[in-house]
Amino acid sequence: MLRAISVFALAACIALPAVAQNNNQGNQGNRGGNQGGNQGNRGGNQGNQGMSGGRMGGVSVYPAYERKLPDSFYNEGYRLTPREYHRLRAAGFSQREVFFIANASRATGLGTEHFANALYRGMSPRKISYQYGVSPGALGRVLPEWGTQEWANATGESAFRGESLDMWW
Repeated sequence: MLRAISVFALAACIALPAVAQNNNQGNQGNRGGNQGGNQGNRGGNQGNQGMSGGRMGGVSVYPAYERKLPDSFYNEGYRLTPREYHRLRAAGFSQREVFFIANASRATGLGTEHFANALYRGMSPRKISYQYGVSPGALGRVLPEWGTQEWANATGESAFRGESLDMWW
């Protein structure tokens, strides 16, 4: 009899998160993410997926390394700052190469050192594009902030003029 009660208690403890998840579906509303902001339904996503991948109120049944990252994690990638610009220029890169490195870091999520070292090793921008799986259009993009007077004042160089980087040799 004691064995039957312990098996029943263990089964109840294991099933409890799934029951709690189903009970919380109705009262979560249309909140996006765990921050509680109203982001609406994006891409057919119904309700709160949050950090747990399910519609739960607070505690996740999954460990931290298995949880879905919030959407805000992917919104902001690498941003080239004037300080980083000066560091890369002092390392011997031209203005176009610095912007290329910044675009590659933004597109892949890797640090600038990967692409700086690739250029040091003699890899062409086209080969870097193929190796890291980034389209040439994304790597040749010029952000509007790089052509502003504020950028020129912060870097001490002239603002970039042009629509793309045209570095494909």
